[in-house]
Amino acid sequence: MSSPGGIAVAFLAVFVADLTLSYPMLAAPCAGDACHYQAIVAAAAAVLAAWGLSVSTYSRYILGISVLPVMLINVIYILVTNVTNVL
Repeated sequence: MSSPGGIAVAFLAVFVADLTLSYPMLAAPCAGDACHYQAIVAAAAAVLAAWGLSVSTYSRYILGISVLPVMLINVIYILVTNVTNVL
């Protein structure tokens, strides 16, 4: 049986790899069926530009809100594991 720590490290490796693959797909407006499900369309990119925001800002925001829950879960895991080891 695998250790929970090993599983967590493997998950984080896949998660980081996914982030690096997803960023280019989100960093440019897209049209059609082959787009990433969170990719921005040209009309929405124009609205962002009118607000003074870039598509790159959008993509960093989308990836950032994906990272926050994963970081939180990992912090909780570390805290629970350390408390359990102390007891």
